[in-house]
This record gives sequence, structure tokens and C-alpha cells, in this order.
Amino acid sequence: MPDAHALGPRLAADGSVIPAPMTRRVMNLADLLHGTARRLPDRPGLVWRDTIWSWREMADRVKAAAAALTARGIRKGDRVLCQSRNGNAMFEAMFAAWTIGAIWVPTNFRNTPQEVAYIARAARAKAMICESIFAGHAAAVKESDPDLALTISIGDADFAAVEWEGLVAEGRAHGAACPVAAVDYDDPC
Repeated sequence: MPDAHALGPRLAADGSVIPAPMTRRVMNLADLLHGTARRLPDRPGLVWRDTIWSWREMADRVKAAAAALTARGIRKGDRVLCQSRNGNAMFEAMFAAWTIGAIWVPTNFRNTPQEVAYIARAARAKAMICESIFAGHAAAVKESDPDLALTISIGDADFAAVEWEGLVAEGRAHGAACPVAAVDYDDPC
């Protein structure tokens, strides 16, 4: 068995530090959900208020949402901004973004509309998922972010192209499989 110190940094003959080897293996964070759904499909995956979704149900909803986002033009590397309080749709949206290799850009529900608009511009958000109670935030982002191509509401709202449950249904209707995107070491998703 090698000495524990042999695995850490070493000193070269000239006194400089030779860094310890580091793995370059990576995993898409969406694999956490999809892998758990394969291993424990019928176990509770998410409990939100009075509803319990199994890991399989969560993975199916996420795959459907990811397929619909892809059909609407969201691709690997695109930024998906989310202005929402905690809830199942926010959880699903996060994993759907990761599934397609998009970059998840969460905001704090306490941020002002102007702060969220700034975050959207700075991140160059292509899509915004926004809870219906934050209509002012969605308006501020739409007004200030020229890259924004898609707005999705959580709950009914006039500001969005589609509501979250409708997006999930859209993905299911297409029946399109959406594989988990491969990621590289330096990918931010």
C-alpha cells in the first residue's frame, strides 16, 4: 500500500512543488436524478406540500421538460434564469436545464426586478422561468435583456409563452427522448 503522503503534493529536486494528480473525470449533475430514478424508481423522490413524486416520476417530468426546452431552442451552454420561490417546478426546471447542458442561473426570490434584470443581462440569459407572482421581474428582464428568447411561467401568467405544466405536457406529447448532455471538465453546468 502506498504511503498516504505519496498521493499528495511532492517537492522536486529544485525545491518547487509538484502538484498532486487530479482527475479530469466529470459528470453532468442531471445524472444524480436520472441515476437515482434507475436505482430507486418507486421510492419518494420529492415531497412538496401534499404531493409525493417518485424518482421515476420526477425523472420523467424532467426529461419531458428538457425535450420541450430543446424543441423551443434551448441548447447546451445557454443560460436559463429562474426567478421563483422553492417548489417542485423550480427543482424540475433546474434538472431539465442540466439535462440539456444549459447553465442554471438561479436568483433569490427577494431580489428586486432591477436586480434580476441585471443578473439576466450579465448572464446573457436565453430563457427565463418565472413564478407568476413575479410578473414585474419578468417585465424588467424582457425590457433589458436582448438575448432573452423564451419566458416560461410557473403558474398562469400573461407574461410567458408557456406555463411550466404546459411545457412538461408539450415534452410528453412529442415523446422525444432527451439524453443527458455530455459535459467537459470546464463546462459550467
